[in-house]
Amino acid sequence: MPVPQKIYNMSQCFVAYIMTFAVLWSTTDGMPTNKAQCPEGYTDGQFAELCFRHVRTPLPYGKAAAECDSDGGKLITDKNRAKHNYLLKRDFAMSYWVGLDDLEEENSFVWNDGEVLTDFAPFSKTYPNQQNNDCVVLSRLTDMEWLPSDCHQNFEFVCQKELLW
Repeated sequence: MPVPQKIYNMSQCFVAYIMTFAVLWSTTDGMPTNKAQCPEGYTDGQFAELCFRHVRTPLPYGKAAAECDSDGGKLITDKNRAKHNYLLKRDFAMSYWVGLDDLEEENSFVWNDGEVLTDFAPFSKTYPNQQNNDCVVLSRLTDMEWLPSDCHQNFEFVCQKELLW
């Protein structure tokens, strides 16, 4: 008994052609270029093109930042509502450092990548910034609001690093 042959219409052929072209277009020398992965050790979450490494050893702010810098990362940033919502769902720690401080000038907060703080700034109204509280923690004690803190206190922290392409 002969096997029936499937007949393709023109639209099916066009879709197959486009799919084949898309696969060929997304490769270089036969190797896929759209397979990004997190750097080694950065396996504690991913948001957009960033991967995270949760460090459970509490350190002061400066040492935490240096630990992240040592492998090319940075202390985690929380620059917009979308990333903040992602962090709300993560169970990193009760409170942890973020890469935001006003060490250079009181009440002029700057991210560790040099970017100035914008309109998104969910600081706790319950615990206002005080002199000598130059570094910021993200805390579950205040529903994940930012708390200015003494940089010499020890907190866990999260490093972030870009995906590897």
